[in-house]
Amino acid sequence: MNNTDDELLLCHRCGDELRPGEGSFYVVRIEAVADPTPPNISAEDLARDFEAELERIFEQMRDASPQELMDQVYRRMTIHLCGRCYSKWIEDPAGRSASTTPIRTWSGSRWGDCDGAITFPVVHPALR
Repeated sequence: MNNTDDELLLCHRCGDELRPGEGSFYVVRIEAVADPTPPNISAEDLARDFEAELERIFEQMRDASPQELMDQVYRRMTIHLCGRCYSKWIEDPAGRSASTTPIRTWSGSRWGDCDGAITFPVVHPALR
């Protein structure tokens, strides 16, 4: 960490001051990557007018900043959490216990409500 004495380091959750060198906080690095699975391409997809399709995609992107476009594909960030906030966050990093929104899951053919159990997607063998 390259904090100078003049810089104030705060917990990203509660705002408490963090003091480097005391061992009382955590540095959490988060990396998010868009779905790396190759798309399913049908005969109908191959029959499309590629130039028109590209123009449609470019039109959708026209008003977005380069950062907004990049964030849709890849995002990395570092946060600092005090010990108390880290203990809460690490047990529920997605914040599901505080959420009133039902978890939606893909059953392979349709979206459905999750029974609350956390499930993990099947990883393609090439990605293991």
